[in-house]
Amino acid sequence: MFSGLSNYLKNILPKRLFYRALLIVAVPVIVLQLIITIVFFDSLWIKTNKGMTRALVNEINTFIEVYGQEKLDKDELKNLFSLFLDLNIELIKNEKFDNQYTERWFSPIDRSLRRELKSNFNQKYWFDTTSYKELIDIRIKFEEGYFKFLVPKDRVTSSSARIFGLWITVPAIIMVIISLIFLKNQTRPITNLARAAERFGKGEETEEFKPSGALEIRQAGHEFDKMRKRINR
Repeated sequence: MFSGLSNYLKNILPKRLFYRALLIVAVPVIVLQLIITIVFFDSLWIKTNKGMTRALVNEINTFIEVYGQEKLDKDELKNLFSLFLDLNIELIKNEKFDNQYTERWFSPIDRSLRRELKSNFNQKYWFDTTSYKELIDIRIKFEEGYFKFLVPKDRVTSSSARIFGLWITVPAIIMVIISLIFLKNQTRPITNLARAAERFGKGEETEEFKPSGALEIRQAGHEFDKMRKRINR
């Protein structure tokens, strides 16, 4: 079993030293970035969005509950919620409420919004997050019509995710580019030594070989050069 796995890994792994060394450097960096990203999105970004969405839905629920009271000035109430909570509110009267909408299950914003609206308003809601670039259209059934709330998207999602994605992506790319340059400089002396040994083994005339690179590679180059000179003598 282990021998079969070992042979399989040998077949899929690159054969050249440069690409193997690149894997040794790049794979840990990529794995670390993936782990940090998953932990961030699960423990911080998604939970933050859930909390922001819950707060928004509670504000909408509070407005509807207070709006139903007879003694309050309706227009003044809408102005207060618009001014202090950034909710653009419109009451559509005597119009059929259609709660059918396109479900985007892959969208974290839609999932959080759907979960919170369903727990507060059962099936008497409708929302759209795609028609407006910076706004979310939320509609809640009320008596013979419905309320239409236009809410900024930054009320339910944190913009720090994009900044975080940029911070973890750009340094990783820079690290990989630096690794490419460094590994190229380190593997070039080995490649030159291999080519010189190949030419010498074929009996071709070889130019003066100058060892370079790391200490171990220089030592191997010096030994090869001394061997070449002894054989030529």
